[in-house]
Amino acid sequence: QRGKDELEGSELRHRVHRVLAELPVKYRTVMVLSDLEGIGAKEIATMTGTTHATVRWRHHRARKLFREAWERIFGRGS
Repeated sequence: QRGKDELEGSELRHRVHRVLAELPVKYRTVMVLSDLEGIGAKEIATMTGTTHATVRWRHHRARKLFREAWERIFGRGS
């Protein structure tokens, strides 16, 4: 079971990175920093030289673009 779980985790990571690669850089950056690195919006704003509001909007847009790309590449129920 452990080997199967590791394989499934590896496949999921591969899929996530493939979909992230589809996103424009400004959206991918915010999504990676927030969702994968766990960094807050205010800190991301400082890091990227934007406002807190811009980071929040880009994060919302990034999630929408991610979902659309995922469904286009892997199908809706994946």
